Amino acid sequence: MYLMGFDGRMGEGKTFGMSLLAQHFRQKSGCTLYSNYGLAGSKLFTTFDQFLDVAQQPSSIICLDEIHTDLDSRSGNTNISKYFTHMIFYLRKLRCTIMFSSPLISNVEYRVRGVMNVYCQVSKTKNKFRYEMWDMQSGAYLRTMTVNQQKAFSIGHQIYDTHTMVVPMEFPNTKEEYNAIINKLKDLSDQYYINGQATNAPEAELPEVVAG
Repeated sequence: MYLMGFDGRMGEGKTFGMSLLAQHFRQKSGCTLYSNYGLAGSKLFTTFDQFLDVAQQPSSIICLDEIHTDLDSRSGNTNISKYFTHMIFYLRKLRCTIMFSSPLISNVEYRVRGVMNVYCQVSKTKNKFRYEMWDMQSGAYLRTMTVNQQKAFSIGHQIYDTHTMVVPMEFPNTKEEYNAIINKLKDLSDQYYINGQATNAPEAELPEVVAG
């Protein structure tokens, strides 16, 4: 999985679910976390050239809340959208997964939606947050996870800071700057494989809050 999107109305648990899954995978694999908000244990991801740091990690997850802030569907012809969507095609070689959220998936730039691997539709009932997941490449239903809201509220502060605002990303100003970053990225990626892969140590698990 290299690209996973969450959508749902405000207050229905998008950021919580994305953060919970990211922390789960970090605990299982020891991967490096990045985010544009207050995800616990993550590096703040605010500039495009931080992909150079990503290229040096054995594995990583980047969580981008409110992704339409940078990748609005109405701005598909801007350099920002082009630079970011081009980077998506390098994720496999960078051993990186991007998780993102938006109130409405159609708000997100269409090329991002077109290569999304997993789509998670978020909703809530009286007592639970609900996460319905689909394989976007095959159209197949995957599974539905539910999280008891009271349990979610009790551990939420361990997972992310709910009061931290999203930080917009800074992108290259020119194509020359973008190309320079890409060339460095390729060099770092090649060097990583020449030197051999390192391993990440798994961490202790979060309390069990997920059902389904």
